[in-house]
Amino acid sequence: MTRVAPIFEPIDVTSSMFEQLGGECRVRGPVDRFYELMDMQDEFAQRRAVQGKNWDLARHWPFSIGKVERDQWFACTGRPMRDKEVLMPLFQRLLYSFFGVADWMRNRAE
Repeated sequence: MTRVAPIFEPIDVTSSMFEQLGGECRVRGPVDRFYELMDMQDEFAQRRAVQGKNWDLARHWPFSIGKVERDQWFACTGRPMRDKEVLMPLFQRLLYSFFGVADWMRNRAE
């Protein structure tokens, strides 16, 4: 299967994405929101159930991750960035990268 590389809007390459996002103070908001959504939203319940109640034990290898869990995690990563109005070029690249990570973590076919 041939993969086609996405076409993104250009971004500033003179600073890191982390810096472009606003550094730790601006990144902390979406990260905290991710955990809030995971804990509170019924639409992410199946993904959350995989892990249990303790986020301190959040290591992915021992957990069964299929397409549903992947998609719920992916949706939960995108929403906080959208809520915090991350600039579109960064948002698109981050989502692309996050999906790649989420799909790589999948250890079940379905």
